[in-house]
Amino acid sequence: QKAQIESYGPGCKALFKEVARSKRHAEETFESFARDHLQWLSPEQLSDIKALGEDRTAVKNKVNEFYQATEGETRATAREALSSACRELYRSILGDEAANEMQQLKDQNTPF
Repeated sequence: QKAQIESYGPGCKALFKEVARSKRHAEETFESFARDHLQWLSPEQLSDIKALGEDRTAVKNKVNEFYQATEGETRATAREALSSACRELYRSILGDEAANEMQQLKDQNTPF
């Protein structure tokens, strides 16, 4: 496949490299997310989630299934880790200023 891409010229070769790089980045992203937010899962559970690939609905449902099965300290750890993931998501979507404003409203117990 690489030889075929190279035969089309430098433009396609650059595109091929970018696609390969983005695939590696997606893998690093999952590993990073798991390290930061799914540390409460067992290695077997992480493997189950990783096997689901990019099916976000299936991943969400599986994480929720594992969360519902937790108790006690593990539940508290999982809740904090998942809350942190949500805060990061809000920050990436809304930007720092809006995320900070939402956090202030939450801290003041203001309904929104």
